[in-house]
Amino acid sequence: MKAIINLYLKQFFTGKLLFLLAGCLLFSIGERQNTSVSYELYVLHMLTEHYYLTYLMVPMYLLFFYQSLESLPAFVLIRTRYFWKSFFARAAAIFMTAFGFVGLQVIIFLLVGMGLKRSNQFPADFLVELEVARLLGHYFPNPVMAIVVVALFMVVGLATVSIAMLAFHHFFGEKATLAMMIGLYICMTFGIKIPGAAQIPFIFIDSYIIFHHNFSYQGKLIVTIVSMVMIYATVYVVVKHYWQYDPEWNWKWRRSGMGRFYRRQLFTAKNIWACVGIILTISLWKATTLEEATYRDYVTALFYGHGSSEFHLFSFLEMIIMNSTPLYVLAVFLEEEKRDRNLAITIRLKKKVSWLYAVSGAGMAFIAIYVLGFIMIGGIVGIVFEFRGQAIVLALNTAILKFLDLFAQFLWMILLYTLRRNITWAFLGVMIVNLLSIWFVYVPAGMSSIARSEEMGGLSFVMRMSILLISQLIIWIYVRTVSYKKIFQ
Repeated sequence: MKAIINLYLKQFFTGKLLFLLAGCLLFSIGERQNTSVSYELYVLHMLTEHYYLTYLMVPMYLLFFYQSLESLPAFVLIRTRYFWKSFFARAAAIFMTAFGFVGLQVIIFLLVGMGLKRSNQFPADFLVELEVARLLGHYFPNPVMAIVVVALFMVVGLATVSIAMLAFHHFFGEKATLAMMIGLYICMTFGIKIPGAAQIPFIFIDSYIIFHHNFSYQGKLIVTIVSMVMIYATVYVVVKHYWQYDPEWNWKWRRSGMGRFYRRQLFTAKNIWACVGIILTISLWKATTLEEATYRDYVTALFYGHGSSEFHLFSFLEMIIMNSTPLYVLAVFLEEEKRDRNLAITIRLKKKVSWLYAVSGAGMAFIAIYVLGFIMIGGIVGIVFEFRGQAIVLALNTAILKFLDLFAQFLWMILLYTLRRNITWAFLGVMIVNLLSIWFVYVPAGMSSIARSEEMGGLSFVMRMSILLISQLIIWIYVRTVSYKKIFQ
C-alpha cells in the first residue's frame, strides 16, 4: 500500500507543477495589484475566481492526472493480495495529490496577499468583483471559514472526479479515458452558460470542484453531495466485485492504420509549439491595441479578419498569418509524406482512397486543435488583460466558422496538390484564393472573418456556414471521385 502511494505521488508531483505555480502566481499578482479588499477576502476571491479555476486550474489538474495514469509495475502489484487494495491505495494517493495541488495554490494566494489589511469579516458593502464573496457571506460567519470550506470542497471534488476516471481507465483503457476527460471539460466550460444545464447531475464536474456553483438553485448542494456518494459507492462495487470484468463494448479505437501514422507525423512538438507561438503573438497583439474594451470587443478584434470593400495591408497580413499557419504546417507535412511514401507504405494503404481519408482526417484534427487553441489562449489573454463581459456565443460561432473556413482551404490545397503533385504551387493557390476574397465577396476563403459578415449586410451565421459546407462538398466530391488517383501516377 505504501509503495503504491509513494509511486503515484512521484508520478504526479513532478517538475511540470512549475507551470501551474507560474500561472497561479501571474493570476495572483494581477488580481493583487488592483484590489482594495482585505487579506481574507482577497484569498477567498482567488479561490473562487471563475476564469482562473475554469481555464487554468482544472485543465492543469486533468492534464497532470492523465499523465499519472500509468499502470502499476508488476513487482508492485504482486505485493498486494487483492486488486481492490491496490486500487484503494491509489485512491488514497489521489486524495493526497488533490490536497497538495490545492494547498500549493492556497499558499501562493496567502503569500501574494501579504501586506493587505486584515479583516476577518464580510463587509456590509461589496465591490462588484466580490459577488461570490457576497453570496458566501450569507452562509458563513467569516471569510476564513469560507476559505477553509471552499478549499476542502475543491480537494474532495478533484479527488472524486479523479477516482471516477481511475475506475473508468481500468475498464475502458487510456484513449477512452482521454476522450471522457475532454468531453467532461467541454461540458463544464460551456454548460455553465446554458440555462437549466446546472440541474443535470453527474455530467458537469464544476459542481464537484467549485463550491459556489452549487447555489444556482435551491437544493443543488445536496444533489452534488448525493452524486458524490453515489459515485464512490459505484466505484467501490465495481472495483471490489467486478474488477476482472472486460466490457465487450470496450472502446479500442482500432481505426489506426495510416491515419494514426500520419497523425504522429503531424502532431509533433515542433508543429504544436509553432502554432502556439503564432496564436499567442496574435492574441497579445490584439489585446494591446484595445483600451477600455469588453471581452466581446476583444473576440471581435481577434477574428475580425479582412473585408471586401477596400484593402488594408495590416489587416490582410493578420488574416493571412492566422489562416496560413496551420495550412503551411499541413503543406510541409504533405511534402514530407510524398518524400517518405515508399512501396511498403503504399501497400499498407490497401486502397488508394485510404490515403485520402488518412490525410484529410489528420488535417481536420490538426485544424480543429489549432482553432481550439486560438479560443482557449485568446480567452486566457483576455482574462490577463481584464476584459470584462462575456461572448460565449460569438466565440463558439466564430470557432465553428474558422474551422470550416480553414478546412475548406485545406481541401482546396489537396485538390491542387493532387492535380499538380507540387505542394508549393498548391499552397500558393490557397494564398491566391485568400487574395481574391478581397474583391469577390462570396469566395469561401476568409468567410469566417467578422469583417466580411458586416460588409455583406450582416450575413447570418447559418448562411456563412452553408456557403462553407457547400464549397467543401463540391471540392470533396471532385477530389474523392477524380483527382486523388493522380497522386499515385
